[in-house]
Amino acid sequence: MFSELPVSDRKTEPVVGGAVTSFRFNLSDHTSYEIIYCAEAVKKGRLKLPAEQQDYFTSADIGGCWDGCAYEAVDTGESELPTYS
Repeated sequence: MFSELPVSDRKTEPVVGGAVTSFRFNLSDHTSYEIIYCAEAVKKGRLKLPAEQQDYFTSADIGGCWDGCAYEAVDTGESELPTYS
């Protein structure tokens, strides 16, 4: 899903109180990879790749993709929550 996303380096203003969705992948080589999505409008937002210190704008509906997934909610500690700055 992420490899085909339309992205650009367009500058946007941060949105207070927006929805944030974090995808954390635990890879077979025991490393992890994280993508943080911060919605700025319907079907628009920022993708942050913390490990690569990259930040992109996308017009893809990441929130809609997430809502369409079947997943189990798992409690986590505050220290494991993503940070978006």
